[in-house]
Amino acid sequence: MRLALLTNDCLLVGAGGVQVCTHEFLDLFRAIDPALPLVTYATDQGLPARLRRRLFPTPYHRLIDRSQLRRCLRHLREAGTTVLLLNNADALALAPLLRRAMPGLRLVYLSHGPVVTDVVNGWRLPLPGEGPRRPFEATPGRVLDDDLRLRRHIDGTVSISASDDAMEAWLGSPVHCWIPRPLGPRPLDLKPLPGRIGCVSTLNHAPNHDGLVQLAQALDARPGVQLRLVGGPEGLGRRLAHRHPSITYLGRLSDADLAAEMVGWRGVVNPIFCPARGCSMKVKTALEQGLPVLTTPTGARGYRWDPQALPLGATPAALADLVRRVALEDDAHREALAGVARILSLAESRQALVARLEGFLRALPPTLS
Repeated sequence: MRLALLTNDCLLVGAGGVQVCTHEFLDLFRAIDPALPLVTYATDQGLPARLRRRLFPTPYHRLIDRSQLRRCLRHLREAGTTVLLLNNADALALAPLLRRAMPGLRLVYLSHGPVVTDVVNGWRLPLPGEGPRRPFEATPGRVLDDDLRLRRHIDGTVSISASDDAMEAWLGSPVHCWIPRPLGPRPLDLKPLPGRIGCVSTLNHAPNHDGLVQLAQALDARPGVQLRLVGGPEGLGRRLAHRHPSITYLGRLSDADLAAEMVGWRGVVNPIFCPARGCSMKVKTALEQGLPVLTTPTGARGYRWDPQALPLGATPAALADLVRRVALEDDAHREALAGVARILSLAESRQALVARLEGFLRALPPTLS
């Protein structure tokens, strides 16, 4: 079994959740095949491609030009690749072309969450100040059509949460599995201050914004908690702070300033009250740094969780009550700290994850060609 991983090179640089997951995938699959070649391409910036993306926006654009595609195919043939790992949605969009060009190649999609989930949330939960939708913008129905069509050209899917794995079954992936996020403790020297709870959020992501609004409304009615919000865009952050007295907006912080700020938090909140794709990497960061994560069943997706050790709040009111207890009551805070240790202990080892992935690859059905 000779593996290769195909990815847009923009997913290898930066500290965003997709980039972190990409490097985690790379680490695990290189443990299976140390010679695994990384085959990359850059987004086509030619004028015709930019016009297509502008006029006909879709999550499944083919972001690679023909010359780059030919180069990638040459590398795959020279490496003797038998299983190609397609990283994220724009690589999945290439599956029909790859299937025609190399019929014997097994194609495995490395999913960061079904695209249709984000599209539905974007249509259902519009952000404040959003203008009218652009002509020809992809509708949930059109994206679902693409999700279903593209899975007819792959041999399997690896997801990063159980909810995504269930969606893959529904969308028609021939075989599928999910792997929880690996966790490695790197604790901060915490000096928590009573009443302080933190949140790091991409505020123009519909589930994040919707969850923050619902939680803030509940916290506004429960005085005493200061929800210290980090993230952008700044316009949305300032708007949330103006409308909700429980929120103190700190803007975007550098890594050093964020670490200094987090030292004073009694916990991190991740308020997600609707189905969402992928998993929250801020949960991973907080747990590894020793901070209690106060979240919902959806917010904890992608991790092995013990709700007896670190309770989950399924509704805004229940999560607000949990936040208030941990923020203001010393006993509840100590129990939450012990809960962090329990969640870390449940994380699967790298060796276990590698063994599970290798077993999945070796059990792939015959190619669909």
